[in-house]
Amino acid sequence: MTQRDDEFIPKRVDIDNLPQNWPTHFIDGNFWEELGRTVATFGFLETTLAKAIFVLSAKREREEITDESYLDWIARTLKSLQEPLGYLINEYEKELQEEIELQTQISEQIDLLELKENLSKLIQKWRKVKNLRNVLCHASWSRGENKDKAKLFFMNRNGKKFEIECDIAYLKQIQNDTKEMICMCINSVTMKGLEFPGIKDSSEEWN
Repeated sequence: MTQRDDEFIPKRVDIDNLPQNWPTHFIDGNFWEELGRTVATFGFLETTLAKAIFVLSAKREREEITDESYLDWIARTLKSLQEPLGYLINEYEKELQEEIELQTQISEQIDLLELKENLSKLIQKWRKVKNLRNVLCHASWSRGENKDKAKLFFMNRNGKKFEIECDIAYLKQIQNDTKEMICMCINSVTMKGLEFPGIKDSSEEWN
């Protein structure tokens, strides 16, 4: 008996005989660990930005800065957002611009143009990381040209495609860049003598 061309034959994935750790089996587990650490660091960046915005705005409005007031503020602020990191970067830029203007009113020795230029470079770098965050968090992955690399594919809402191969070194660099941004954000608050929410003793927090 021969099969007709239009005949449907049901098929089923043999789950019991799939490779261990399928569908991520094609590259070493250290790669996925580094990807997880990188993505988790993006989450720390979002939280840190939110706290910095809260403290800077609370200072201007002369509001009390407590862990409880921060949680109330973040719940109200992020409730309806679809892209929290992009929003937080924009709000952080506004807060720092207002802080720069205030500093120049206090001291004529501060170079306003230089401060604004440095801020602009910083924000551009953060927006680049924001785009990488979207790619790494939502990409599909497949086997790269060699065993040490994985191929990433992502398409954004505008139809722009991202197709790159990356290895552990690439992910480590992104994680390190994001870590530096977190520290810069915290310093922008604590160097003004303000308390950063959730951090009582920095020597204990980071060790």
